[in-house]
Amino acid sequence: LERMQVMKEISRKIIDMARTELHSVKLFLSTILRLAHRAPFIDLSAGMKTLLSNLESLGLQVPRVRFKKGPSFYIPKDVVPKLDNYSTEEYPIFKDAFLNDARVSHMVQVMGFHPRYTIHWVQTHHELLRGNGSLPRANRAYIAIMASARHHCLYMVNLLEREFLSFGGDPIWLEGLQNAPKKFQNLATVNNILCHKPWDLTPDHIACLLQGCDCWTRPDLTQALTIICHMHALTTFVLGCGLTHEIDSIAGHHYGNSPQIDPNEEDMLADPENNGNPIMFDDIYMRLLQKDEENNVIQDVNHQIFTDLIEQQSDYSARRRSSALAHYISDPDMHYEVTTEIHRYGHEFDWEDVGD
Repeated sequence: LERMQVMKEISRKIIDMARTELHSVKLFLSTILRLAHRAPFIDLSAGMKTLLSNLESLGLQVPRVRFKKGPSFYIPKDVVPKLDNYSTEEYPIFKDAFLNDARVSHMVQVMGFHPRYTIHWVQTHHELLRGNGSLPRANRAYIAIMASARHHCLYMVNLLEREFLSFGGDPIWLEGLQNAPKKFQNLATVNNILCHKPWDLTPDHIACLLQGCDCWTRPDLTQALTIICHMHALTTFVLGCGLTHEIDSIAGHHYGNSPQIDPNEEDMLADPENNGNPIMFDDIYMRLLQKDEENNVIQDVNHQIFTDLIEQQSDYSARRRSSALAHYISDPDMHYEVTTEIHRYGHEFDWEDVGD
Protein backbone atom coordinates (compact mmCIF):
# COMPACT_ATOMS: atom_id res chain seq x y z
CA LEU A 1 0.00 0.00 0.00
CA GLU A 2 2.79 2.42 0.90
CA ARG A 3 4.62 1.61 -2.35
CA MET A 4 1.47 2.36 -4.34
CA GLN A 5 1.03 5.71 -2.60
CA VAL A 6 4.63 6.70 -3.27
CA MET A 7 4.35 5.61 -6.90
CA LYS A 8 1.17 7.64 -7.43
CA GLU A 9 2.83 10.70 -5.94
CA ILE A 10 5.90 10.32 -8.16
CA SER A 11 3.70 9.79 -11.21
CA ARG A 12 1.72 12.93 -10.41
CA LYS A 13 4.90 15.01 -10.09
CA ILE A 14 6.26 13.68 -13.38
CA ILE A 15 2.99 14.47 -15.17
CA ASP A 16 3.07 18.00 -13.75
CA MET A 17 6.69 18.36 -14.81
CA ALA A 18 5.84 17.17 -18.33
CA ARG A 19 3.56 20.19 -18.72
CA THR A 20 6.27 22.70 -17.78
CA GLU A 21 9.72 21.07 -18.02
CA LEU A 22 9.54 18.67 -20.94
CA HIS A 23 13.30 18.33 -21.32
CA SER A 24 13.72 17.18 -17.70
CA VAL A 25 11.06 14.49 -18.10
CA LYS A 26 12.80 13.07 -21.17
CA LEU A 27 15.80 12.23 -18.99
CA PHE A 28 13.64 9.77 -17.00
CA LEU A 29 11.83 8.06 -19.86
CA SER A 30 14.23 5.13 -20.36
CA THR A 31 14.19 4.40 -16.62
CA ILE A 32 10.39 4.52 -16.54
CA LEU A 33 10.32 2.13 -19.50
CA ARG A 34 12.64 -0.30 -17.70
CA LEU A 35 10.53 -0.21 -14.54
CA ALA A 36 7.42 -0.80 -16.60
CA HIS A 37 8.84 -4.05 -17.98
CA ARG A 38 11.45 -5.24 -15.50
CA ALA A 39 10.30 -4.66 -11.94
CA PRO A 40 9.75 -7.61 -9.57
CA PHE A 41 6.57 -5.95 -8.30
CA ILE A 42 3.43 -6.24 -10.45
CA ASP A 43 1.89 -3.04 -9.09
CA LEU A 44 5.03 -1.04 -9.85
CA SER A 45 5.21 -2.30 -13.42
CA ALA A 46 1.53 -1.55 -13.97
CA GLY A 47 1.93 1.94 -12.53
CA MET A 48 4.90 2.74 -14.77
CA LYS A 49 3.04 1.50 -17.86
CA THR A 50 0.14 3.77 -16.95
CA LEU A 51 2.55 6.67 -16.50
CA LEU A 52 4.05 6.10 -19.95
CA SER A 53 0.57 6.00 -21.45
CA ASN A 54 -0.36 9.25 -19.72
CA LEU A 55 2.83 10.94 -20.91
CA GLU A 56 2.13 9.79 -24.45
CA SER A 57 -1.39 11.23 -24.26
CA LEU A 58 0.22 14.60 -23.48
CA GLY A 59 1.99 14.43 -26.83
CA LEU A 60 5.36 13.21 -25.52
CA GLN A 61 7.12 10.61 -27.66
CA VAL A 62 7.84 7.67 -25.36
CA PRO A 63 10.43 4.94 -25.96
CA ARG A 64 9.69 1.31 -26.86
CA VAL A 65 11.49 -1.87 -25.92
CA ARG A 66 13.84 -2.85 -28.75
CA PHE A 67 14.40 -6.55 -28.06
CA LYS A 68 11.16 -8.51 -27.90
CA LYS A 69 12.95 -11.79 -27.23
CA GLY A 70 13.51 -10.95 -23.57
CA PRO A 71 16.82 -10.97 -21.69
CA SER A 72 18.52 -13.45 -24.05
CA PHE A 73 18.73 -13.96 -27.79
CA TYR A 74 19.25 -17.70 -27.30
CA ILE A 75 16.97 -18.65 -24.42
CA PRO A 76 13.21 -18.48 -25.11
CA LYS A 77 11.53 -15.69 -23.18
CA ASP A 78 8.92 -18.04 -21.72
CA VAL A 79 11.60 -20.28 -20.24
CA VAL A 80 13.61 -17.58 -18.43
CA PRO A 81 12.69 -17.23 -14.71
CA LYS A 82 9.93 -14.64 -14.24
CA LEU A 83 10.76 -11.54 -12.22
CA ASP A 84 7.32 -11.23 -10.59
CA ASN A 85 6.51 -14.85 -9.75
CA TYR A 86 6.37 -14.57 -5.97
CA SER A 87 6.23 -18.32 -5.36
CA THR A 88 9.56 -19.30 -6.95
CA GLU A 89 12.87 -19.98 -5.23
CA GLU A 90 14.60 -17.25 -7.23
CA TYR A 91 12.10 -14.46 -6.50
CA PRO A 92 13.76 -13.32 -3.22
CA ILE A 93 17.02 -12.96 -5.18
CA PHE A 94 15.34 -10.74 -7.77
CA LYS A 95 13.62 -8.71 -5.07
CA ASP A 96 16.86 -8.11 -3.14
CA ALA A 97 18.74 -7.24 -6.33
CA PHE A 98 16.08 -4.66 -7.21
CA LEU A 99 16.06 -3.12 -3.74
CA ASN A 100 19.88 -2.89 -3.70
CA ASP A 101 20.54 -1.80 -7.28
CA ALA A 102 17.16 -0.44 -8.44
CA ARG A 103 17.22 -3.05 -11.22
CA VAL A 104 17.21 -6.78 -11.87
CA SER A 105 19.74 -7.07 -14.65
CA HIS A 106 19.31 -9.52 -17.51
CA MET A 107 22.44 -11.16 -16.17
CA VAL A 108 20.94 -11.88 -12.74
CA GLN A 109 17.62 -12.98 -14.25
CA VAL A 110 19.22 -15.58 -16.52
CA MET A 111 21.50 -16.71 -13.71
CA GLY A 112 18.31 -17.29 -11.72
CA PHE A 113 18.06 -20.70 -13.39
CA HIS A 114 20.43 -21.71 -10.57
CA PRO A 115 19.15 -19.87 -7.47
CA ARG A 116 21.58 -21.21 -4.89
CA TYR A 117 24.55 -20.36 -7.08
CA THR A 118 23.11 -16.92 -7.87
CA ILE A 119 22.86 -16.03 -4.17
CA HIS A 120 26.59 -16.56 -3.68
CA TRP A 121 27.48 -14.93 -6.98
CA VAL A 122 25.51 -11.75 -6.20
CA GLN A 123 27.19 -11.49 -2.80
CA THR A 124 30.65 -11.97 -4.33
CA HIS A 125 30.05 -9.51 -7.17
CA HIS A 126 28.71 -6.90 -4.79
CA GLU A 127 31.65 -7.32 -2.41
CA LEU A 128 34.22 -7.01 -5.19
CA LEU A 129 32.78 -3.83 -6.69
CA ARG A 130 31.16 -2.16 -3.68
CA GLY A 131 32.35 -3.85 -0.49
CA ASN A 132 35.31 -3.23 1.77
CA GLY A 133 38.68 -2.61 0.17
CA SER A 134 41.33 0.01 -0.37
CA LEU A 135 40.33 0.81 -3.96
CA PRO A 136 37.72 3.56 -4.44
CA ARG A 137 34.51 2.20 -5.96
CA ALA A 138 34.84 4.30 -9.11
CA ASN A 139 38.31 2.84 -9.71
CA ARG A 140 36.95 -0.68 -9.29
CA ALA A 141 34.22 0.03 -11.84
CA TYR A 142 36.80 1.36 -14.32
CA ILE A 143 38.99 -1.71 -13.90
CA ALA A 144 35.89 -3.84 -14.54
CA ILE A 145 35.23 -1.78 -17.68
CA MET A 146 38.77 -2.47 -18.92
CA ALA A 147 38.34 -6.21 -18.35
CA SER A 148 34.90 -6.34 -20.01
CA ALA A 149 36.05 -4.30 -23.00
CA ARG A 150 38.90 -6.72 -23.58
CA HIS A 151 36.29 -9.42 -24.25
CA HIS A 152 34.32 -6.94 -26.44
CA CYS A 153 31.35 -7.22 -24.07
CA LEU A 154 29.34 -4.08 -24.76
CA TYR A 155 26.53 -5.20 -22.44
CA MET A 156 28.82 -5.18 -19.38
CA VAL A 157 30.61 -1.99 -20.39
CA ASN A 158 27.29 -0.14 -20.65
CA LEU A 159 26.26 -1.28 -17.17
CA LEU A 160 29.65 -0.49 -15.64
CA GLU A 161 29.89 2.97 -17.18
CA ARG A 162 26.68 3.87 -15.35
CA GLU A 163 28.13 2.45 -12.14
CA PHE A 164 31.41 4.33 -12.65
CA LEU A 165 29.59 7.67 -12.96
CA SER A 166 27.27 6.90 -10.03
CA PHE A 167 30.36 6.40 -7.85
CA GLY A 168 31.66 9.83 -8.81
CA GLY A 169 34.08 8.74 -11.53
CA ASP A 170 35.57 11.34 -13.88
CA PRO A 171 33.58 11.26 -17.17
CA ILE A 172 36.72 12.02 -19.18
CA TRP A 173 38.06 8.55 -18.30
CA LEU A 174 35.18 7.11 -20.33
CA GLU A 175 36.50 8.81 -23.45
CA GLY A 176 39.40 6.38 -23.56
CA LEU A 177 42.10 4.59 -21.63
CA GLN A 178 44.56 7.34 -22.58
CA ASN A 179 42.59 9.74 -20.34
CA ALA A 180 42.86 7.52 -17.26
CA PRO A 181 45.84 7.78 -14.88
CA LYS A 182 49.07 6.16 -16.02
CA LYS A 183 48.76 3.33 -13.51
CA PHE A 184 45.56 2.15 -15.23
CA GLN A 185 47.23 2.30 -18.63
CA ASN A 186 50.07 0.17 -17.23
CA LEU A 187 47.52 -2.31 -15.86
CA ALA A 188 46.21 -2.85 -19.40
CA THR A 189 49.16 -5.11 -20.26
CA VAL A 190 48.35 -7.53 -17.45
CA ASN A 191 44.65 -7.31 -18.34
CA ASN A 192 45.47 -8.42 -21.89
CA ILE A 193 47.59 -11.33 -20.72
CA LEU A 194 45.04 -12.55 -18.18
CA CYS A 195 42.33 -12.35 -20.83
CA HIS A 196 44.08 -14.24 -23.61
CA LYS A 197 47.19 -16.04 -22.29
CA PRO A 198 47.20 -16.18 -18.48
CA TRP A 199 49.96 -18.79 -18.54
CA ASP A 200 52.30 -16.11 -19.91
CA LEU A 201 51.98 -13.93 -16.80
CA THR A 202 55.30 -13.69 -14.91
CA PRO A 203 56.45 -12.13 -11.62
CA ASP A 204 58.13 -9.41 -13.70
CA HIS A 205 54.75 -8.20 -14.97
CA ILE A 206 53.57 -7.76 -11.38
CA ALA A 207 56.84 -6.17 -10.25
CA CYS A 208 56.57 -3.50 -12.95
CA LEU A 209 53.21 -2.41 -11.61
CA LEU A 210 54.61 -2.02 -8.08
CA GLN A 211 57.51 0.23 -9.10
CA GLY A 212 57.81 3.84 -10.18
CA CYS A 213 56.27 7.13 -9.10
CA ASP A 214 52.76 6.22 -10.31
CA CYS A 215 52.63 2.63 -9.13
CA TRP A 216 50.10 0.37 -7.49
CA THR A 217 50.19 -0.60 -3.84
CA ARG A 218 50.09 -4.32 -3.12
CA PRO A 219 46.57 -4.27 -1.59
CA ASP A 220 45.19 -2.20 -4.48
CA LEU A 221 46.84 -4.39 -7.11
CA THR A 222 45.57 -7.57 -5.46
CA GLN A 223 42.04 -6.21 -5.51
CA ALA A 224 42.43 -4.97 -9.10
CA LEU A 225 43.64 -8.34 -10.38
CA THR A 226 40.81 -10.14 -8.59
CA ILE A 227 38.27 -7.84 -10.26
CA ILE A 228 39.89 -8.40 -13.67
CA CYS A 229 39.72 -12.19 -13.35
CA HIS A 230 36.15 -12.02 -12.06
CA MET A 231 35.03 -9.85 -14.98
CA HIS A 232 36.79 -11.97 -17.59
CA ALA A 233 34.79 -14.96 -16.38
CA LEU A 234 31.56 -12.97 -16.14
CA THR A 235 31.77 -11.56 -19.67
CA THR A 236 32.08 -15.05 -21.13
CA PHE A 237 28.83 -15.90 -19.33
CA VAL A 238 27.15 -12.78 -20.71
CA LEU A 239 28.27 -13.43 -24.27
CA GLY A 240 27.64 -17.16 -24.06
CA CYS A 241 24.05 -16.58 -22.91
CA GLY A 242 23.47 -13.99 -25.64
CA LEU A 243 22.17 -11.37 -23.23
CA THR A 244 20.29 -8.47 -24.80
CA HIS A 245 21.03 -4.91 -23.74
CA GLU A 246 19.31 -3.51 -20.68
CA ILE A 247 16.15 -1.64 -21.67
CA ASP A 248 17.40 1.71 -20.39
CA SER A 249 20.68 1.53 -22.32
CA ILE A 250 20.94 3.34 -25.66
CA ALA A 251 20.80 0.01 -27.50
CA GLY A 252 17.90 -1.35 -25.43
CA HIS A 253 15.11 0.97 -26.56
CA HIS A 254 14.03 3.03 -29.54
CA TYR A 255 11.63 5.80 -30.49
CA GLY A 256 9.08 5.45 -33.26
CA ASN A 257 7.88 2.31 -35.03
CA SER A 258 11.17 1.06 -36.51
CA PRO A 259 13.63 -0.36 -33.95
CA GLN A 260 16.81 0.17 -35.97
CA ILE A 261 19.91 -1.32 -34.40
CA ASP A 262 23.14 0.64 -34.63
CA PRO A 263 25.86 -1.79 -35.80
CA ASN A 264 28.17 -0.45 -33.09
CA GLU A 265 25.56 -1.09 -30.40
CA GLU A 266 24.79 -4.68 -31.37
CA ASP A 267 26.41 -6.96 -28.84
CA MET A 268 25.26 -10.33 -30.08
CA LEU A 269 26.09 -12.73 -32.85
CA ALA A 270 25.22 -10.93 -36.11
CA ASP A 271 24.47 -12.22 -39.59
CA PRO A 272 26.18 -10.29 -42.41
CA GLU A 273 23.71 -11.80 -44.88
CA ASN A 274 20.71 -10.51 -42.95
CA ASN A 275 21.49 -6.79 -42.62
CA GLY A 276 23.40 -7.33 -39.42
CA ASN A 277 20.43 -8.69 -37.47
CA PRO A 278 21.08 -11.21 -34.68
CA ILE A 279 21.38 -14.81 -35.78
CA MET A 280 20.07 -17.60 -33.59
CA PHE A 281 21.86 -20.90 -33.09
CA ASP A 282 18.77 -22.74 -34.32
CA ASP A 283 19.13 -20.74 -37.57
CA ILE A 284 22.67 -22.06 -37.90
CA TYR A 285 21.46 -25.57 -37.12
CA MET A 286 18.80 -25.37 -39.84
CA ARG A 287 21.44 -24.27 -42.33
CA LEU A 288 23.51 -27.23 -41.23
CA LEU A 289 20.62 -29.67 -41.79
CA GLN A 290 19.95 -28.16 -45.20
CA LYS A 291 23.56 -28.65 -46.24
CA ASP A 292 23.44 -32.17 -44.82
CA GLU A 293 20.39 -33.08 -46.90
CA GLU A 294 21.76 -31.48 -50.06
CA ASN A 295 25.20 -33.00 -49.89
CA ASN A 296 24.63 -36.11 -47.77
CA VAL A 297 27.79 -35.23 -45.84
CA ILE A 298 29.28 -37.48 -43.22
CA GLN A 299 29.22 -36.55 -39.54
CA ASP A 300 32.76 -35.13 -39.31
CA VAL A 301 32.21 -32.89 -42.31
CA ASN A 302 28.85 -31.93 -40.84
CA HIS A 303 30.60 -30.85 -37.65
CA GLN A 304 33.14 -28.85 -39.64
CA ILE A 305 30.37 -26.94 -41.42
CA PHE A 306 28.85 -26.05 -38.04
CA THR A 307 32.24 -24.90 -36.72
CA ASP A 308 32.91 -22.78 -39.81
CA LEU A 309 29.50 -21.09 -39.57
CA ILE A 310 29.97 -20.27 -35.89
CA GLU A 311 33.48 -18.85 -36.48
CA GLN A 312 32.29 -16.82 -39.46
CA GLN A 313 29.43 -15.20 -37.54
CA SER A 314 31.42 -14.75 -34.33
CA ASP A 315 34.37 -13.06 -36.07
CA TYR A 316 32.03 -10.69 -37.89
CA SER A 317 30.22 -9.75 -34.70
CA ALA A 318 33.44 -9.31 -32.72
CA ARG A 319 34.83 -6.88 -35.30
CA ARG A 320 31.71 -4.74 -34.99
CA ARG A 321 31.72 -4.75 -31.19
CA SER A 322 35.44 -3.98 -30.95
CA SER A 323 35.00 -0.75 -32.91
CA ALA A 324 32.64 0.53 -30.20
CA LEU A 325 35.07 -0.35 -27.40
CA ALA A 326 38.42 0.37 -29.07
CA HIS A 327 39.05 3.38 -26.81
CA TYR A 328 39.31 1.05 -23.79
CA ILE A 329 41.63 -1.46 -25.47
CA SER A 330 45.41 -1.51 -25.83
CA ASP A 331 47.22 -3.92 -28.16
CA PRO A 332 44.04 -4.85 -30.09
CA ASP A 333 45.87 -7.45 -32.19
CA MET A 334 46.59 -9.64 -29.17
CA HIS A 335 44.27 -12.63 -29.01
CA TYR A 336 43.96 -16.18 -27.74
CA GLU A 337 45.76 -18.81 -29.80
CA VAL A 338 44.79 -22.45 -29.63
CA THR A 339 47.89 -24.41 -28.67
CA THR A 340 46.31 -27.86 -28.77
CA GLU A 341 43.54 -29.09 -31.01
CA ILE A 342 40.45 -29.69 -28.89
CA HIS A 343 38.14 -32.30 -30.34
CA ARG A 344 34.38 -31.93 -30.15
CA TYR A 345 34.04 -34.92 -27.84
CA GLY A 346 35.21 -32.81 -24.91
CA HIS A 347 38.55 -34.30 -23.84
CA GLU A 348 39.84 -32.81 -20.61
CA PHE A 349 43.01 -30.72 -20.62
CA ASP A 350 45.14 -29.29 -17.86
CA TRP A 351 47.49 -26.30 -17.81
CA GLU A 352 50.43 -28.39 -19.01
CA ASP A 353 48.50 -29.32 -22.16
CA VAL A 354 47.37 -25.84 -23.21
CA GLY A 355 49.71 -23.54 -21.37
CA ASP A 356 53.13 -24.46 -22.69
